[in-house]
Amino acid sequence: MRNWSFLLLAAASLLAAPAAAADLVYQPGGAAQATDPANATPVVQGDRFRVFVFDRDKTQDAELHLEGIDNVVVLDGDATLVYGGELTDGHMITEGEFRGGSLTGDTKIVELHKNDIVQVPAGMAQWIKPHGHIRYVVFRVPGRKD
Repeated sequence: MRNWSFLLLAAASLLAAPAAAADLVYQPGGAAQATDPANATPVVQGDRFRVFVFDRDKTQDAELHLEGIDNVVVLDGDATLVYGGELTDGHMITEGEFRGGSLTGDTKIVELHKNDIVQVPAGMAQWIKPHGHIRYVVFRVPGRKD
């Protein structure tokens, strides 16, 4: 009987242990890299996230993605973030990712400056219009438009 109680105690402690964490993701100098806006290749990615670093001197296309919540951190510069509304001349670039020439309809704006952080939910159109040069990081994490 004594061995059974030891085994039960050991099994209970293993089941109560927290799940193993995912591996650490480390990208030396990752923030110094830049994402090519044409193909939006992440500078680093893991199982449940992607990180993009953008250097922009001019306005690119507006975008909308049905999956992924964008957490934007402005490293340097200023821009106007136009959000909401509808994409004009929208076209799908990959499954669930759309680009368009601009945004129309019920749009809102927020002025972005160095050290600002903004979260754009999945399914919300967005358009960053730099005032000169802007450098920002986008941390895309799972999330869907409901």
